[in-house]
Amino acid sequence: MFKVTARTILELGSELISSDAIAFYELIKNGIDAGSKNGVTINFNIVIGRRDYQESKAQILHAIESGGDDSLDLGDLKGEISGKLNSEAEKLWARASDLIEDADSYGTLLGAIDEINDLNSIIISDTGSGMSLKELDTVFLVIGTSSRKSEIDAAMEGGKSHTPFLGEKGIGRLSAMRLGDYLSVRTTKADDKYYNLIDIDWSDFDNASKMIEDIDVKPRRGKKKATPDFSGTDIRIRKLNADWSDKRVDRLAIDDFSLLVNPLGKITGQRIAVFWNNKRVNIRRLEKSFLSHANALVRGNYRIGNKDPELTLRIELNNIGFEHPKEVSIETVSADVLHGALVGPKAKRRRMNKRELR
Repeated sequence: MFKVTARTILELGSELISSDAIAFYELIKNGIDAGSKNGVTINFNIVIGRRDYQESKAQILHAIESGGDDSLDLGDLKGEISGKLNSEAEKLWARASDLIEDADSYGTLLGAIDEINDLNSIIISDTGSGMSLKELDTVFLVIGTSSRKSEIDAAMEGGKSHTPFLGEKGIGRLSAMRLGDYLSVRTTKADDKYYNLIDIDWSDFDNASKMIEDIDVKPRRGKKKATPDFSGTDIRIRKLNADWSDKRVDRLAIDDFSLLVNPLGKITGQRIAVFWNNKRVNIRRLEKSFLSHANALVRGNYRIGNKDPELTLRIELNNIGFEHPKEVSIETVSADVLHGALVGPKAKRRRMNKRELR
């Protein structure tokens, strides 16, 4: 029997979740798969940037090592750190300001700056089906769970045109690891009386001597719900790994989140709302007019003929980088070519894949 070290979870997450954008895609997808009635909401609550935190911490450590002789005066250093706080995060700013003000030594200021950094968080919320206490243990804590894949396979075998879920791999919770070192989940189902909670400190896994079973992670029951029939999930991520400024969040919304909106489809209720310190961040929708700038246009017609399927393509070349007359060609793709596109050349298909294709 194989034995798995705790560090394997970290390695798995870093390989499968290759960027911050992919991490958010996975978490957004989970909310949509849960049947969220109001889409997914992402809140960036940032009172100090990661670079400012690291710079301030380095200054404090230098002051401690030098005995305060070769560094800023304590009062001046406190004032400099206070100037780096984001006042847009009103409640967090008030708490952070108090921590700095109460610091009466470089040592207590060092503890204060760490506590201020812990105030930063990213919260992904949905009003979907939520998870019970048992599901947190048997589904959420199972990496690669097959629960959704089984339902997708059943839907496809039953001839349904749409699958019930966007995802099936069961690795979405690893996305939180990419974004920060500490994860807190609060979730509940409509028929639950209480919230269900789980906390994970990913840094606990970064120990070469620990096996996966040595990490004690257990779900627990939380407070009683204020609204009895409420269901949904809040994923709170702290000890963030990136420097989330307002400009970076704007860029994420424009370059990445806008790609989740289908420009050719109808506007649906599955909205994605992003907030930076309670200020709404605009996610642009790509308009259909962008198609007028296309270099080529391809229209396809797939049909079942007398014996085999065939695909007819009408291809128009409008502007491919140099002057040329408009070119139009019509091609018919045979069943053998369609099969080859799916499973490779005919000889390989005979050797390696003898199953029939619909």
